[in-house]
Amino acid sequence: MKKLNKKQKKMLLIGIIIVIAILAILFIKSLFFVKQDRVYGDRLDGVKAVQVSKDELSDMANVFKDVQGVTNTDARENGKIINVLIDVEATTDFNQLKEASKQVPEKIDEDQREFYDIQIFFFGEGDVYPVIGYLHKGDNEFVWSNNVNG
Repeated sequence: MKKLNKKQKKMLLIGIIIVIAILAILFIKSLFFVKQDRVYGDRLDGVKAVQVSKDELSDMANVFKDVQGVTNTDARENGKIINVLIDVEATTDFNQLKEASKQVPEKIDEDQREFYDIQIFFFGEGDVYPVIGYLHKGDNEFVWSNNVNG
């Protein structure tokens, strides 16, 4: 085997140092940065005990079925938030929607109300819509986005 000259030895030493540095970084990363499979971390612990059923979500959305001008309703649970999505016509009276919204939290039991935030989205055209209502867990009244005068 042929002897390495000074330049080749230097390059070999630099290569070995780079490989060792990369391995050290990967090792340290695996020690300190544990891979999390859950998107929400541990914030959703206990959700199984108060899980909202599809029927309850449907009941929450159906509160608005009798309001004139409502064209479509849907409700979804996303983490600790229940989103109620309502499509309305531009002429739909927001005050009627706001009054019907008071029935939404009544469709789930007290434990669920203490766990979930509720958001209501009214989608439509015109000067008033879209409107968003938010009910923090445990609160009694919705807070509405500032684009409504009702």
